[in-house]
Amino acid sequence: MKLMITQKIICLVCTALLLSACGQMGPLYIPDDNPPVYTP
Repeated sequence: MKLMITQKIICLVCTALLLSACGQMGPLYIPDDNPPVYTP
């Protein structure tokens, strides 16, 4: 049972890292010349 719990924790950590990485990489694609436009 411990193995399954550790696998779930690893999966949660990996998904959290991926989401944070995507969130950090998102604004980098916006050029510095134009201000970021947030569309609702």
